[in-house]
Amino acid sequence: MSAESAISIRLQLTTRSVPPVPPFDLDTGESPAFWRGENVDFRIGIFDRKGLSVNLSNLAFLQVDIFPNLIPGPQPDTNQGYAPYSIQPYPTTPPAPLLSVTIPAVDITPTITKGGWEEGIEENAVAQFSWADTLSLQLAGLPRQLFGITIHGMTAGGNKLTYGGGPVYVFETGEQGIYLPNDIAPVNVPAYTTLYVQPNQQLLFSETITVEGLIRIEGLLVQV
Repeated sequence: MSAESAISIRLQLTTRSVPPVPPFDLDTGESPAFWRGENVDFRIGIFDRKGLSVNLSNLAFLQVDIFPNLIPGPQPDTNQGYAPYSIQPYPTTPPAPLLSVTIPAVDITPTITKGGWEEGIEENAVAQFSWADTLSLQLAGLPRQLFGITIHGMTAGGNKLTYGGGPVYVFETGEQGIYLPNDIAPVNVPAYTTLYVQPNQQLLFSETITVEGLIRIEGLLVQV
């Protein structure tokens, strides 16, 4: 656990997409994932289905919530309410979030460019969860657990605008054989993957991998 460094996840949202596109980590192209018990920064970029920045200038705040595993539900042609992820078919009242971060208007950049976002120099907002926050998530003794994440805003007039929701994976930090620097997110390796290690290469750290199937490691590990 660290009080300084944090896993940085560039979370991209696409509003009004058909079919719905859950938020994804721009750096991996996959659902976001992080280690339990580590600081996590969700750097948020919100775009429409044409790739244009959604204007957030009318928001009083932006909120990021983490829930128990959510079941996909139908999404009406609106960004109001609790779609597209819900524990029951839409419309419904969501469960209480396990974790929540509210970002005030003063810390929101109303519009960004797609180029600046992709280069990592622009973002709409940053939702910061502390190591104590993520440590409170219970994985039921499993090496990883599926949760749900939603992002919504509240306008000055009291209207709730839901920009997206989807899965987020949390990995148990204690599953690491050698401590992994906490600014690196977990990685899933597909089945039947071969890992190559260059001879005479000194490894400063190792990374826990999750494999469903068979795996083969080739090469020479000089130091682990």
